[in-house]
This record gives sequence, structure tokens and C-alpha cells, in this order.
Amino acid sequence: MPFRQNSSSLIRSVDELPDVFAERLHNQRPMRLVALPPIDKPLPDEQTDEFLDALEVAHATDEKHLADSAALDPTDSEYAQKEIDLERALKDRVRAELGLPERQTEENPSLAAHARNHGISPDYILPERSESPEDGRHDDADIQTLLLPERLDRVGRSLHDRGHAFERETGVNVLHAVFGILEWNEPGSSRTPARSPLLLLEVRMSRKKAPGGAEYHICGENELGLNTTLAQTLSAQFGLELPAYEEGSVEDYLAAVADLAPSGWQWSVRREALVGVFPSSRIAMYRDLDPDNGHVVESPLIETMLSSVGGEGTTYAEVYDTDHPDVESRVPRLVMDADASQFSSLVDVANGTNVAIEGPPGSGKSQTIVNLIASAMADGKKVLFVAEKLTALDVVRNRLDAAGLGEFILPLQAGRGSRDAVFQSLEDRLMMERPPSGSAEAHRARHEALTRRRLEIQAYLDMLGTRPGACGMTVHEAVGRAIATAQHIDGLPRDIRRLRIAAPETLDKETRTEIDGDARMVVDRLDGADRIAALWREARSAPLRADEAEDIAADLTALARAIEAFRSEAEESPLHAFLPDDPVQACAAPTRAALAAIVGNTDTDADLVDRLLDADMRRAAFDVCEARDAAKAAEAVLAEILSDRDTDDVDDTITSAAEMASRNDGSIDPDAMSAEIERHDARRATLTHLRDLATALPARWAKISEDEGLTLSDLRLDIERLLRAPEAVLSRRQPDEARLVPTTAREAAASQRALAGERDTIRQRLPRAGTHAPTDLKTAAEAIDEAGLFRFLSRRYKAAWPLYRKTLGRDPKAGRPAAASALRDYARWAEKRDAFGSDTRLATHLGALFKGVDSDPELLDALASFYETIGQLSQGDDRLRYALETGSLQPLREFVAEAAMPSTSISGLVSDVDAAEKKLEAACDERETAARLCLSFKGRSTLDQEMIERARPRKRPRSQARSPSLVPMAMIRKRPFTRWPVACRISTMPPAAPRGSSTRRASCAPSLRSRREGSSR
Repeated sequence: MPFRQNSSSLIRSVDELPDVFAERLHNQRPMRLVALPPIDKPLPDEQTDEFLDALEVAHATDEKHLADSAALDPTDSEYAQKEIDLERALKDRVRAELGLPERQTEENPSLAAHARNHGISPDYILPERSESPEDGRHDDADIQTLLLPERLDRVGRSLHDRGHAFERETGVNVLHAVFGILEWNEPGSSRTPARSPLLLLEVRMSRKKAPGGAEYHICGENELGLNTTLAQTLSAQFGLELPAYEEGSVEDYLAAVADLAPSGWQWSVRREALVGVFPSSRIAMYRDLDPDNGHVVESPLIETMLSSVGGEGTTYAEVYDTDHPDVESRVPRLVMDADASQFSSLVDVANGTNVAIEGPPGSGKSQTIVNLIASAMADGKKVLFVAEKLTALDVVRNRLDAAGLGEFILPLQAGRGSRDAVFQSLEDRLMMERPPSGSAEAHRARHEALTRRRLEIQAYLDMLGTRPGACGMTVHEAVGRAIATAQHIDGLPRDIRRLRIAAPETLDKETRTEIDGDARMVVDRLDGADRIAALWREARSAPLRADEAEDIAADLTALARAIEAFRSEAEESPLHAFLPDDPVQACAAPTRAALAAIVGNTDTDADLVDRLLDADMRRAAFDVCEARDAAKAAEAVLAEILSDRDTDDVDDTITSAAEMASRNDGSIDPDAMSAEIERHDARRATLTHLRDLATALPARWAKISEDEGLTLSDLRLDIERLLRAPEAVLSRRQPDEARLVPTTAREAAASQRALAGERDTIRQRLPRAGTHAPTDLKTAAEAIDEAGLFRFLSRRYKAAWPLYRKTLGRDPKAGRPAAASALRDYARWAEKRDAFGSDTRLATHLGALFKGVDSDPELLDALASFYETIGQLSQGDDRLRYALETGSLQPLREFVAEAAMPSTSISGLVSDVDAAEKKLEAACDERETAARLCLSFKGRSTLDQEMIERARPRKRPRSQARSPSLVPMAMIRKRPFTRWPVACRISTMPPAAPRGSSTRRASCAPSLRSRREGSSR
């Protein structure tokens, strides 16, 4: 047991009673490790009345104190500290006068004297029960140590970390409380007497935060028992048997061992108690491998494991066809995925074969173990799973828990195999509910369905690989060709896409090539069809011979010439005025009827006909007919269109309707106007929503953006840049009044990257470097560097070399100088790592984002960028900066979430809202007017320009009808007007228009008709 001055592997207690100490831990009641009071803490003897009275007298009589006090300058910046120093010097002189012990200082303190000054016994030999004071200090839950607070924190952290690291690596808890130290040496030995613990109690240490710093608590686990390693050593080497410890007084057992002192031996029992790291798990392995135990050498399993493979066969097991029914039936139950090699291992185990499974990390060894355990449990077997490292046990256990088998596990590793843990595990198993009835049948049905589906998939795969007929392609290749050409086929007409080739599987490659050539030839011919004249493309039947086509072409040429001659003759005829523009294209019936009326009517006035050949005469007659007919038509139209045609405001109503129709693309549609109102209302609502989003932003930001002329789009880009920070940064926001966060974050990120880079360099020599304590590394480096020829006998070297080789994963062939150098470099890095991780300045400014060397540098850079962005956006405005650092981000997120943000300022947006409201009001008024006008037009739902125009000329036709002298009728007739009918109708014989003007195709034209065919007008 190392009792070095600065040992970090154990903590010795003082001023405690062994029986009380052991009984409390054995009953699993936690106890706290307590340090000595700080050096600068006031001493108890300075609070007594005697000391205070003497100090009061000294203030008035001590000449040195009076002189030094008078020499102090109140204006001096160090006045307060100097006054405190004078007071302390006076107290020290009073202590000397009263004969009190010397006060300890931080320069070179005596811990024993410091403890006595505070009423604590500094002796490591624990007091007897009879020596216990009456203040109850020995019955509390504190364990007094002889360490100052800083030292206790360092040693406690080292013990805590080492214990947890050892447990993570091996699954064994090495932290123990020791009661009693046996100091012994055999007769005639010149070595230093050995110090060995007598009674050991496994404990668990926890570290808790407290206002005064970290506190360390220990709690007992399992049973208090004899140090089996010491007992085995004394028994095997010297034939001495230590008495067995049975539950009882620790004091009595220590006395019994002291009475056992062999003759000639240096043998003494020290009544001490301490907490430290004591690895003792290998004693069980030592006993298991004892040759005197026949179960080891006679075990056939051990014999098989230690024997060579032998024979000429391969050393690797066979990989079976996992889909074969016979193979699959050997392992019918799996709880995790298994590939062919893993499944084959399960089959070998099921067949009773002893196997050793090896493979690199990630190859599925733990999955195979989980499946092995589950299969054995399904067969009603018990499984003991052991591993050198706790991590392997945890991986398998977690996967069994995920598979629903956690209640069947009984953990036996350190911290989990205690008495209470065993009882709790048994209780959980007894309280398990049986699965619902029918679950086994349901599982069997699902398994059969899975098997059928797998067979179907396999059949499908086999089918894809077949080559049907003589085509020479597999089904997979054919489907791939079809998918590749689908985009071309989809663009073809439906009839072509639906063409089917009979028996395509019989087409070999040569046949397919021939078909492809024929198709290309047809395409080429179809492309040439565009050059054929349109005449032939419109023919209903194609000519059979070339001479037949020639005759048809000659006949069509003659017909074309005859048509041109007829058009010329009609143009030059005196009846040209009565003929349509194109007599060939026009309908011949109206023309034929007009000519027949002239020629066949005996009452026809030839002079009148002759006069009507004059264009002016025809136009005058036409106008008279049109005026009379228009008057009556106007009355009819108004009666048909308007609700009340005789009111005084009819003209105003028609005029208003015409103006509104001209404003609305020739129509009045109240429903369409309602839709327009909805559009205006939607725009007003959208602009109002955008205005509300903009006004919800920090007021100072709106003011700055208005002054800078920023648009809403610019604001959105700025907010997006701000919210681009990770959520971890956004959730960490806090005021940065000193403007130190960006600099601190970038400094921390740079330091982390530098430490990570150094760690990567160190890991080239020490692959597992990262979390070890620098003190352990320095100790190991010194032990390796100072080891000599007999280093294999040195306990320090035995502890240091495995740390270098196994824990840190370095090549054992490396030399000791290189190993010591690597450990020192690692220790220096670990010191920088610890200093970096304990930097309170970084932790204060960066909060939860700072995790020492495990910090995310990208996140720290993002934090710095975030605060720099705030500084840029705030433009020196402290109120805006504070709002962005502490205010709610929800208005900003809602502003950014708006997809359409106009390129206008906030004031411009407010103006747009006002304009939209005015447009909405105008549209509502327009719609109300439109509805009133529609009611005036006999309640129609819509009005169009044509209907309004039909109503507008109603007065003009009436006035024209009252003034028949508008046209000099004597110019066009000799007889009474009633003998010559003039009809108002649509005619193919319009009045001749002036040269250069267009002909009116739909007009009222005069026509000579028989009086017997209709009444005269």
C-alpha cells in the first residue's frame, strides 16, 4: 500500500471510530469526505473571551501596532489591505503572549498543527471508543481527512475518475474502504516492511456540486470481508492463516489479528481507515487456475480450448446455405439480423460445436452473441456471458433489452450485482406478465408468411435471370431496355403504342435487326410525303396510273381558266351593282331571285330600275327605308331592354351604363365586380398582414431601416442571416454588454482546434489518448524512465507499463525512453486540456456551448458570427442590440416565413395599405352602381356594350321617322311611292359604295319585289 506524501490513489481518515465508520458504510448509508478548514479561516481559539479581551487591550497598548497604524496613508490604494495585515500581525503577537499554538500560513503550513488549531486530532491512528469526545463528531456522516480543500478536491477527483475508468474498462469496482493496516515482514528479511489492508469493503464514490465546491460521497456495497489477496499470500508463501472475518466488531477483529503475531516476525496492526483503489479481481482467476483443483485440468472444454486444431482440414468453419430448410430449422428464432457467416455460427452452436468467432469491429460479433443467447433461452437453457470489458457487456445487454428480453438478465458486474440489485432483478422477473394467448401461433404464422414471401422473391429473382426463347436477353435486360426507351415510346400516338408483336420471345437478334430496318424505311417514305402538292393530299382516292393523273390535272386547269373568265365578265356587266363581290363564291339563289323579280314582273317601272342603277339614287332610297324601320326597331328594342323606357332619366341611365361598360372592357357584370372586390380585399388583407409583421419587429430596427432606406426584402435578408445560426446558438442568447462573446468564442474555437490537433498527433503514438489524468501519466513516465534491470519486480513499473501498452494501446516493442517521452507529452497536453476545460471565463461567456476539449468549434464560430451579425445590424444602437440578444425570435421567424415580401419600405407598405383600402372602397361603389344599372335594364345579371348601344340611338330614329322629307323621294319615283316596294332586310345587293370605301356586308338595301309577295311600305 503506497503511503507517499502526495499519493493520489488513497485518502486516509483521521479522528474517526473504526466500528462506527464501518457500520455506517456496511449498511449502505452514504458518508461525505471532509477536508480541513481553509488556512485563512478564523481559528476557534481566537473567538474566546480571553483572546478577545487581550486583543482589545493590545489595540490600545501595543506600541508597534500604534506606530504602524499612524504611518498608514488613507489615500493609499492599498490602505485597506495594509490595515488588515497590521491587524493580523497584532493577533499573532497576542497569540504568542497567551501561549497559543502558532498559526499556520499558506507558505509552509503544518497540517497537523492546523488540524489541532481547529480541534481535530491529526493522528492517522484512530482513537479508541473511550477517547471519543462528547461533541458527536464520531457519530455523524462525515469522514474527516487531513487534506486541505484544494488537495482533497484533486485527490477525490483522481480517485473518482480512476475508479470509474477501471470499472468501464473491466467491469470491476476497485474502490474500497480499508479498515486496519497490517505492517509485516518475515524473519531475516531486509526489505521494508509491507503494509497491507486487512478488511476491505467495496464502495462507490459520487461527486456532487455544492456552494463551497465539489463534495465527494462514498457508500458501501456488498459485504465487508477479509483481504483475500493478503490471506492467499501469507498462506501460500508462509503457511500463515489469517482468521476469517465474520460480521462483528472491526475493533475485535483487529485485536485478534494483532494477537496472531508469529514469533520472530515484524507484525503490527495499525488502527487506520482509508479509501483507495485496490484491484483484487485477479485472485479469483488465480484460484480457478490452481492445479490442485481437478475441475480445471480435467475439464474436456478446457482441454478442447487449449489443444491445437490438428489435421489437414481448414481452420475456418463452413458457411452454410442459410435458405435451405434443414439449415434454417436449426436456428428457428432470431432477434437481430444475421448474415450468412453469422447464421452459420449459430447453426454450429445449435449442433453442439464449440466455436471461436473472430472479426474486426463492426462485423456483427455482438449481434451473433445476442442471437445465441436468445436461441438458448428459447430452448430453455441458461447462459453465462462474460467479457473482459464492461462495454462489451453493456452492448449485449442493451440489445437484449431492445429485443424485450431484459427481464431475463441478471447483471453480475460491479455496481450491478449487489444484494439489492439481485433481489430487484428476481422481483422484476417474477412480476413479468405472461404473453397473451395465441402469440406463439401468431408468430408462427408470421414466420410462415415470411418464408412464403422469401420463396416468392427468390422465384422472381430466378425469373429475372432466365433467357426466354431465342431472343438472347434475360428478362432483367429486356425490362431494362423497356424502361430506357419508355420516354420515346410515350410520345408516340396511342395506336402505335398499342401495336403488339406476336411471339416476341422467338425473335432473335438478326430478325430484330431486319424489323428495325423495315421500320426505318417506312419512316423515310413518310417524311417525303410532305413534298406532295395539297391537291393530291385532299383527294379521296388516289389515281392508279400516271396518265390518269395527267388527265385530271388538265381538266382542273381548264376549270380554273373558265372561272377567271366568268369573274371578268361579271365585273364588266351593267348588272355588276346587283351582283355580289365574288359571284363564284357567293350563293346564287338571292341574285337569281332579284334578277327574276325585275325581268318577270309586268309592273316593273323600267325608268325606276334605270335610275336605281345610279349609286346616289340607291343610297337615298336605302336611307329612307332604314330611317323608317329604325324608328320602329328602336321602340321595340327599348321595350325589350329597359324596365321603364318613358322616364326622364333614361338617357342618363343609358349614358352611365355606356361609360361604365367602356371602363370594364365593354360589359357590366356585378358578379365579376364582386370577384374584383374579393381580389382587392385579399390584397388589402395581405398588405395589412405584412404591415403587422413589419411593425412586430423591434421598434428601433424599424426606425433604423427607415432612416437607411432599407426595403422589406432587405430586412428579410438581414433576419435570415441572423436566424441562420444553429438552434443551439439561438437558444443560448444572453446580453453581451461587454461585447466579449465573439472574441471569446473564436478564442475557444481556436484553442479547441489546437488541442484537438495536438491530441491527434499524440494518438499517432498513443491511439487511446484522451481522458487520462496528467498526474497518472507523469507518475507512469517517471516509473518507466527510472526502471532498471529488475523493473519487472517494481510495482510502479508494473502499473505504468500496462497503462502505456494496454490502456493507451501502444506497441509493446517500443523502447522505454520512447514510452516515457510519449507519456510526458501526453501529460503536458492533458494539463493544457484540464486548464482549458476549467477556464471559468470561457464557461461564463459561452455557457453550455463550452465543453472543454469536447466543445464543437463550428458551434463556437457560429456563436461568434451570430453576435457579430447582431453588432452589424444594430449599427451601434444599444437598445436594438439588447432586443436582438434577449427578445423573442418569434416575430423574426414569422417575418422570414412570409414567402412574398415586397421591395418597399415600411412607410411605403403603410401607404400601400391605405391605397388598397381606397381601391376596395371604390370597387364597392362601382359594384353598387352596376347592380342598379342592371336593375334598370330589366334586372339582367349582366350588360354588354352591344345591348347598351342598341338603346342609345332611340331618339334619333323617332325624329327621323317624323321627318320623311329627309330624302327627296321625287328624285327616285314618278308614281306614288306605294307602288314600288322597298323592303328593309339583309341583302346581297347593297347600295354602291363610294370608290375606295369598304362594302357593308350586312345592311338594309332596296329590292324590287312583286306586290303580291308582300305588303308595300
